[in-house]
Amino acid sequence: MAIGLLVLLFVGYQLFGTNLIEARNQGTLKAEFQQQLTEARPAVSPPGALGTTALVPPPGPGDPVGRMEIPRIGVDHILVEGVSVEALKRGPGHYPDTPLPGRSGNVGIAGHRTTYGAPFYRLDELEVGDPVVVTTAEGRFPMR
Repeated sequence: MAIGLLVLLFVGYQLFGTNLIEARNQGTLKAEFQQQLTEARPAVSPPGALGTTALVPPPGPGDPVGRMEIPRIGVDHILVEGVSVEALKRGPGHYPDTPLPGRSGNVGIAGHRTTYGAPFYRLDELEVGDPVVVTTAEGRFPMR
């Protein structure tokens, strides 16, 4: 009976407790990301250039990278740098070996489907052409 109770408690923690942890982490990350947006300063563009770019230091492991929105499946999460177990407990993670959102190339993002907020639980419901937008201190970027 004790073993059955322990298994039940463990399953409850995995399904519900990890969601609470991720929600708390996302709250902290949202505040950190908002601070990043506030501190990002536009760089002076060379004469004749269109627009400006933000001077943003590269993110460290576990730091916020941007805000990812996927309306069809209800995703609105702060991305973190890295895909380690600890990083993914905070939210979806950016693969460090891939370009950052908004840069040239394919961006790699990992996330949980069943625990820690399950940001990608409904990923299979996406259809070609559904908007996926990542906002960073450098701008707002629709992913294709």
